[in-house]
Amino acid sequence: MEGAELAGRFVEQGRNRGVELLSAVGAESIIRDEADNDVEIELSTDDAVAAHAVLIATGSRYRRLGVPGEERLIGATVHFCATCDGPFYAGADELLVVGCGNSGFEEGIFLTQFAQRVRIIDRNPQLKASPLLQDKVAGKPQISVHSNTEIVRMSGRGKLEGVTVRAGSTKQLGAEIGEGITGLLMVRQYLRELAHLSYTSINA
Repeated sequence: MEGAELAGRFVEQGRNRGVELLSAVGAESIIRDEADNDVEIELSTDDAVAAHAVLIATGSRYRRLGVPGEERLIGATVHFCATCDGPFYAGADELLVVGCGNSGFEEGIFLTQFAQRVRIIDRNPQLKASPLLQDKVAGKPQISVHSNTEIVRMSGRGKLEGVTVRAGSTKQLGAEIGEGITGLLMVRQYLRELAHLSYTSINA
């Protein structure tokens, strides 16, 4: 099932059960009513709604490296999802993955079906992937792992052509695609400005 179809089913199910859906509307503030312990949500439309409870599902965003050249190459051979974008690079000479945790190793293994070589880089000296994944990567001769190695620049015109890394000394590496698997950053920062409420955090 495609994501759009699944989302459509969610909407249909909600409407069938009398849920009011507001599209393209943001929450500007959440205020607790001390009298009855309910909350009032002020909307970007200048309207307000009251509720007994508020469920905040912020989602997540990928953590970026913040190095020169990264911003202009995102979406143009610098990506955040190997399974989404890896197939576009079938036949590549070399693909690059950033991150030596479980996600980075899993994506690196996945990319071996598309490239002759996969290079996994992480600035930490110790590998964070599980022993099982480390064994799997060790059994893939086309994968090389570089810990204690930090990317300091991405270069290329219209596409990634190489990265500059620092590992004791600074050197240039060639690459055709960069997978920025540096971890997920939960989007909760704005909540500090939105409301001062007690809440329960649920990791799904």
